[in-house]
Amino acid sequence: MTFKDLIKKYSKNDVIFTSHAKFRLLDKTFEANFVIDKLFETSKLLYEEYQKERKTYKLIYEHSKDFFFVIIVNLNEKIMIVTFYKTNKKIQKLIKEGGVVYVSKKFKE
Repeated sequence: MTFKDLIKKYSKNDVIFTSHAKFRLLDKTFEANFVIDKLFETSKLLYEEYQKERKTYKLIYEHSKDFFFVIIVNLNEKIMIVTFYKTNKKIQKLIKEGGVVYVSKKFKE
């Protein structure tokens, strides 16, 4: 079952942030509502990877022409956002070249 299927069971009120993610909200220019909205914007989801050892999903969303937005979540009774970050141009270039992360699944609506 894909993350797109699983997220349908949740609402935006079911999202919580770890203390690390809350710290990142203070450190970054992103607000909690932006991160939550991005999480549910499945039409922009380019890649998902279930990290079995951590029981988390690594989700990569299209953010802009030059950047991806990465969100790491844990799904239980709630969606726990573990961390999030926007890639920079250097990492974006490596991703496009397949050197760091190969975006292997392009999902269709």
